[in-house]
Amino acid sequence: MKITTEKETILNALLALSEGLDFPNLRVVTLTSENPLLRYVAPIKELEVCWNLLTGWMQSLSSPEERLNQLQTAYYRMFLQPGAVLPVYLHLWYPNESPATFLAELQNFLFRMKLMQSPGWRNGTDHLAVVFETIAHLVVTENSSLSQFTVRFLQPWFSAFVCGLKEEASNDFYVAMSIIAREVDHAMETLI
Repeated sequence: MKITTEKETILNALLALSEGLDFPNLRVVTLTSENPLLRYVAPIKELEVCWNLLTGWMQSLSSPEERLNQLQTAYYRMFLQPGAVLPVYLHLWYPNESPATFLAELQNFLFRMKLMQSPGWRNGTDHLAVVFETIAHLVVTENSSLSQFTVRFLQPWFSAFVCGLKEEASNDFYVAMSIIAREVDHAMETLI
């Protein structure tokens, strides 16, 4: 199967979001020279500004530990602290639905797609990183369930997430994530 440039762009952007929003992965993003996030952003001409922001941010802080500390602090503030405006768990974007019912529906969908979490995954099934990786998988495999999944599990909240991420970004790393999220938001309209 040949992946078009447009699909490759959306795929890389989805995987970059997944990497950037996975808290345990922030250590890999900041402490290694083989930065997976930069690997996904590099080939996307539309995201050159993100590449510049991310590499500039990484070079501006003297130590990897300083980068990690800055990211973990911002991550907690934006996504995890009580009352965070950008919950990182999908069911929190659906306050009028039973969390148990919602999670069961998501898990059933993933099961039908034969998608399982790796044993080392520490976040929940409804972590936003899982959502982005699932969409990336559905794009690559040209799965007919892409539209159904995005309508149910992405569209109701994603535009608000993109706006909130832009407003809440406190460093260039999350500014870059907001730009990538905006690109995903625009590109998803053409894929479904």
